[in-house]
Amino acid sequence: MDGVSYGAAFTEQERWLDLGEKSYALQCKCTALVMTGLGAKVRIGGDSWSVSCVTMLPEADGHAAVGSILRIIADGLVVQTGDGVVHLTAGKDG
Repeated sequence: MDGVSYGAAFTEQERWLDLGEKSYALQCKCTALVMTGLGAKVRIGGDSWSVSCVTMLPEADGHAAVGSILRIIADGLVVQTGDGVVHLTAGKDG
């Protein structure tokens, strides 16, 4: 096949989501990590979370710092990203 190239596996460092990135980029990266079977992770404060899905939300909170937890809900967290708010379907590690 012409134009096909090899895509290297994600490194351990690449599994970690950076909440300063744009919401869409986080959603794409998490989807790719889950599809490879690795899964995504995020560190908020001193806690790490395993993330299975990132869903962009229409709400915005211009007063929250990037990476702030806005709400803890039954299946994860609502957090501020670099450009909006996302729902992380996640469970706390450890």
